[in-house]
Amino acid sequence: MAGNLTFNKYAAAILATALGFMIIKDISHGMMNVDAPKGLAYCGDCKPKDEDKGKEKELPFPQADWIAAMDVEKGEKYFAACSTCHTVNAGGDNLQGPNLWNVVGRKAGSINYSYSSGMAGMGIDWGYEELDKFLTRPAKYVKGTKMGYGGEKKPAKRAALIAYLRSLSDAPVALPVAAAAPGAVPADSVEGISAPAEGDTTTTIEVIKDKMDGAADTMASGSETVVEKAADGAEAVMDKAGDVATDIKDSAGAMADKVADGAGDAVDAVKDGAETVKDGAGKLLDKAKDAVGADE
Repeated sequence: MAGNLTFNKYAAAILATALGFMIIKDISHGMMNVDAPKGLAYCGDCKPKDEDKGKEKELPFPQADWIAAMDVEKGEKYFAACSTCHTVNAGGDNLQGPNLWNVVGRKAGSINYSYSSGMAGMGIDWGYEELDKFLTRPAKYVKGTKMGYGGEKKPAKRAALIAYLRSLSDAPVALPVAAAAPGAVPADSVEGISAPAEGDTTTTIEVIKDKMDGAADTMASGSETVVEKAADGAEAVMDKAGDVATDIKDSAGAMADKVADGAGDAVDAVKDGAETVKDGAGKLLDKAKDAVGADE
């Protein structure tokens, strides 16, 4: 009986501990979890999301990784496949394609060579971006071009090729500068920062103060919420503990009643046994008397 009561006490203690952990977990989650907005609160230059779906943003040319890939030695190796159609020395002959000496910065279709009508009418200078687009897919960039080269898909290879072509000059043009990403503001620039309008009494300090006050209010509100949750959690723990104590008390009373009932049954059984023994002893005594009388 005592073993069952002890087991119930342990079980009640474990249950109360588990409930306490669950409530503490809920309180900590409420303290740490922040319902942050999924998107930007304000973005003046942003397009609606529907307009951006399925569109890949094109970065301005050239990016830093493209410039970093401008390796003259690698470009010379890549150009080996082009040497069957082009010469690269100063005053070199035209082959199937025109001579490429001093091509970077040169006007398209400007040397003595039988160009296609599309190339002759381009009217552009072969800058870095123009050469990069042309080498990506010549037939697409210049309609009707005589160049049978299919193009190079890898930007790093194109950058290396153009770096080698740039070196084929007595006075190579200046190296390109990496273009800034769309919407980026240079670190040394204040462009895009709006100053207070003339006559406007709202100063920058006041704006900052308002922002700080708003942040303080938000923090205070969050603290009050945390305190309220902690109080509710503590009250719930106390209620559960009271319920557990009541259950233990009821269980102990039930066990005591069972023990008392069992003890009463045992006493009755002992009494019944004693009466049976007494009756048996009387019968044995009578038989003994009868046996003695017969002997006499």
